[in-house]
Amino acid sequence: MPCPLRPALAGNCYPSAYSHRSGDRQCVAALAACALALILALARTASAQSCTNDITGDRSVDGSDLTSVLAQWGPCASGSSCSADLNGDGTTDGSELATVLGRWGACGL
Repeated sequence: MPCPLRPALAGNCYPSAYSHRSGDRQCVAALAACALALILALARTASAQSCTNDITGDRSVDGSDLTSVLAQWGPCASGSSCSADLNGDGTTDGSELATVLGRWGACGL
């Protein structure tokens, strides 16, 4: 059975025309490298997604984000955006407060 992958290039795995035997050490190493690259890419994606409510950018939804919500409470100034307006409705209010409290804690990896 041919090995379906060659070593990861630029973080991606590519189909291979190489015909290693399935037990070949090169093939096993290539599959392991590809699997690791995919796992790390998925972890980075999950991590980025899980921090979308981190207003201050410190990789944690915590007191500093709560302070930002409270400091920016109410309608955003005309023509400007509020970093604490998490739902983009032009107002920092109970919705943002609930979001910050609901996502409280350290972000992913």
